[in-house]
Amino acid sequence: DGRKELYLATIAVPSWYPGYDLVYLSNHSDGLFIMGYDFHWSGSSTAGPVSPCVPSVFWGEYCVAKSIGSYRALGVDGSKIILGLPL
Repeated sequence: DGRKELYLATIAVPSWYPGYDLVYLSNHSDGLFIMGYDFHWSGSSTAGPVSPCVPSVFWGEYCVAKSIGSYRALGVDGSKIILGLPL
């Protein structure tokens, strides 16, 4: 039918970049690819895991589970979420 698909690479922590209207983007695309990595990186103020799965007292509250929860809390349909993790 000639239909094209559009997936958008999006931020891991919406509260760090509040200017994105993630619900609008999800409603007008085929999916949002959450870049679930770089929570800690070489320029971070503290060393830590690149892609923590759950929050912890030791590593902090930001993690993949919180990212997905944040998208869902904003109203993004879960079927539109694609999670990218490092290998």
